[in-house]
Amino acid sequence: FKKTQFIFELALPHIGEEIAFYLSCPQKLEEAMQKSVHGFYPTAHIEKVKDYNIFSPKGVSSGGYFRQRKSHILPLKTYQNLETNPLENIANALSRLEKEGEGAALQIIIAHAGAKWKNLGLRVARKMQEGRGFESARKSEGFFGQIIEILKAGKKKKQEENRGMEQKKPITPLQEEIIKAIEGKTSKLGFLTNIRILV
Repeated sequence: FKKTQFIFELALPHIGEEIAFYLSCPQKLEEAMQKSVHGFYPTAHIEKVKDYNIFSPKGVSSGGYFRQRKSHILPLKTYQNLETNPLENIANALSRLEKEGEGAALQIIIAHAGAKWKNLGLRVARKMQEGRGFESARKSEGFFGQIIEILKAGKKKKQEENRGMEQKKPITPLQEEIIKAIEGKTSKLGFLTNIRILV
């Protein structure tokens, strides 16, 4: 990312069994971030620390990152929709590591995404309201999709002139749900996100 970044980490160093939370942000936003953390967690203890080490000198390491399977236009499940606490699951997994010689870190890097993604989401939702399926609406917004749409537009206009305006296809309950979800997501701030795990 080239934009202002915020980094959140949940880590267990290779010596010890205490899980710690780390936050990295631009220095000019340090005070604002501390206030935000205390706003949500009034009893949280915040201190500046030196970088930690999850690596054991005699051990091996492995890492990976998360990828979204479906289009970024669609929303992810948030804490409001999850049946279990994901933080609890991560903490349980970390607690199974050996006290010495094993460490792990989950890192989330975010940066503001701007407004382009919102416009794309709203255009897809609008096309779905016209009766198109999600994949058809999404693909029509890509570079080649837009060229095909321009070529189709001329042909469709001639057909409509010949047989009058075509009726809109009715929207299914599932499509309606997807439209609401996309519109709900575009009403919020968006972030470019990179989630990595290292053990």
